[in-house]
Amino acid sequence: MRGLGRDANDRTFIRKEEKNVTTMRTTQRTPARAIGLLVLLALASAACPTVAEVAEKNAESDAVVNPNPTPRVAGFRGRVAAGNVAKHRARVPKSASKYYNGDRAGHNLLSRPSAIGMFGLEIPEQLNAEQVIEAAGLNWTAQKKEAHVPTGKLVEGVYDASGAPLEIPEFEKVVNAKQKIEQFTVHSETNLPFGKVGEGYHTYQHSNAIRTVHEMTGQEYLDWEFVGEYKGGANMAAALILPEDSALKPLVFNNGGEDEVLTPYLLVSNSHDGTAALKFSLILMRMWCWNAFAATLGAAAAGRQHSGYENRLSFSLRHNQNINENVGQLTNLLAVGQAHHEEYLNLCEAMIDTEITEDELFDFWANALIRTGRATTNFNRVGDDRHGIENTWGFSGKGMNILNRLMEVHQMPQNNVGVMNNTVFGALQSLLDDEDHEAVIDNNGHIKETRVANTLTDQRVKNIMQTMAIDVACEVGEGRAHLEGFRPIPVAGEHGEPGEVIMVAHEGGGVTEYVVPAAETGPAVDSRNIDLD
Repeated sequence: MRGLGRDANDRTFIRKEEKNVTTMRTTQRTPARAIGLLVLLALASAACPTVAEVAEKNAESDAVVNPNPTPRVAGFRGRVAAGNVAKHRARVPKSASKYYNGDRAGHNLLSRPSAIGMFGLEIPEQLNAEQVIEAAGLNWTAQKKEAHVPTGKLVEGVYDASGAPLEIPEFEKVVNAKQKIEQFTVHSETNLPFGKVGEGYHTYQHSNAIRTVHEMTGQEYLDWEFVGEYKGGANMAAALILPEDSALKPLVFNNGGEDEVLTPYLLVSNSHDGTAALKFSLILMRMWCWNAFAATLGAAAAGRQHSGYENRLSFSLRHNQNINENVGQLTNLLAVGQAHHEEYLNLCEAMIDTEITEDELFDFWANALIRTGRATTNFNRVGDDRHGIENTWGFSGKGMNILNRLMEVHQMPQNNVGVMNNTVFGALQSLLDDEDHEAVIDNNGHIKETRVANTLTDQRVKNIMQTMAIDVACEVGEGRAHLEGFRPIPVAGEHGEPGEVIMVAHEGGGVTEYVVPAAETGPAVDSRNIDLD
């Protein structure tokens, strides 16, 4: 028996020579998780559909919410309900009434708030740029100043009206190691500093970002979903519902009728502390679950022709002397947006057509959590099973709790619309759902302010998740490798001798096999699940 740093009652490690075991890939990690599971053939080898094929498929039938999605382990309740304060602050996005069943959306979003409904201020409809700026409280400026420190001396030669010398402290400019004068930005009304910036840094006012959008869209009056500041005004983010007469239209998919819709938004973000550029992004919101994400063509952009569209529809402008000239690029972003989103719609249909088993579902989630830094892995934690889930990945308790939470989210109606159950698309939407609804609430039911802002303005985590799903559906990039279980590597000398096979027993009766790598050959990568029956 091999304990490897933990009590043998928690996990059992068995040397391979101690038990005669036939090696095979188990199709279930625990009996409970396999209840009702249909093991389906993956369709990822099929080519990604064309726009015409998508249109034909959408015309065949209306959306149907699966009333009995595949049952999964109930386990420990991993979700934390939003508290009353969070619910009180939550808003129903305006697009709920514009494009969707507002009553149903209102009930769902107030009881289970989304990031897009918790951030910033709600702006009245149909305002011009100056009215938006006033309503959002953006009628102030960021100012750039040189840094000074007291010298400990008094300024000489300064007197009051009676001729008496005044005691005024003397200051000198701060010079950095590059012999440049240090500079920083401040709030014009509070004079509080935002952060240190470089000599070539040029401020771009939050208010000007709003004016630019009104100008570039050619619309005097627009509907802003929200506008909000954070970090004391150092950062700003705002989301615009694109006008109905713009080139970008809501997209219908998943045999969805009017229920399964992707609604386009323009997201604007800016900073005054030197930590982020001025950024314009076209994002989509899936109306069924109110997940906001930037549609990425992922690795499919390298494997298929996409008519020159960018991988993601966004552009960033550095705060330099050219920033005012470069904001005109926004018109180009809006011009190619619809064609880009139609390509993304094809990829959504490909993901819906790619069915996966429950084992692959959990391995896909685990790989996504590892790649995005949401969970860490360590061989010493292998076999620390929780919530009826076999911990073959070496996750900590936090990582296993996230997997359990994903399992609950995956069973919700919004993640079982039409034919998305047991598909890569369903697996992806559960991840995005968790990012926008669950991960933004702390253990006390309170809103994580910074996490909400980052979820909306920094799409890198969601882009990684989408790219993984597209890889699988279109068999590009790393393809179906994303569905294979990640296995932490035992350390030679600490966990066993080089080349030794270690098997970890799980609560449900399964065993996972690991090979200790030889020091001269590097880490072993061939690890398999086996069954003791």
